Amino acid sequence: MDELRKAKNKDKILEYLYDERQFAMPVSDIAMALFQNAIDAKTVMDLCHEIIDFDPDLLAETMVGTKAAFQANDNTLYFMDNSSFVEMVEQGKRKEKVADIKQRERDKKQDEIHELQRKNLQLKTKTHWIPIIVSILGFIIALASFFKPSNEVSEPVDDSRLKDIETKIEQLENGLKKDLDSLQNELYEAQMLIKSYES
Repeated sequence: MDELRKAKNKDKILEYLYDERQFAMPVSDIAMALFQNAIDAKTVMDLCHEIIDFDPDLLAETMVGTKAAFQANDNTLYFMDNSSFVEMVEQGKRKEKVADIKQRERDKKQDEIHELQRKNLQLKTKTHWIPIIVSILGFIIALASFFKPSNEVSEPVDDSRLKDIETKIEQLENGLKKDLDSLQNELYEAQMLIKSYES
């Protein structure tokens, strides 16, 4: 018997016992009157005990002859007017559903943080090497300038190849600087996203 079915049967038992509250009803009579013995007397007794375990004031347990019996009271009516076992089960399921949704959202958020941290690490690795490359290129340009023929040399020297190399190096340096700026912007945005997720 699932929780919802048990809750419905408990509510039925409470209603029946309250209607018959002038008498203590043996469990065998409850089983016959309510369930036509589809649920046996032992199961009815277990359900009544669960009701008493939940709130001892809802039912009184007694004996009718040699049979265990239960009797309702005003507390039973108050409970039925303000709540029910079915309602409590449904509220519990709603809470479980909300908790499950929140857990999935937390898991998704954590996955996004991990992905951003991974990208952040990749960007840091890339931006670490770019200044080194730019420095090397700068050194090459300086070295090329050092070996460039002086204007004071009387003989004309063809330095067009050297100028081409300088131009290409400058273009490469400018491209690397742009890449560095772009990567630094991405790195900043990734760090801001991680902070917003973690807050």
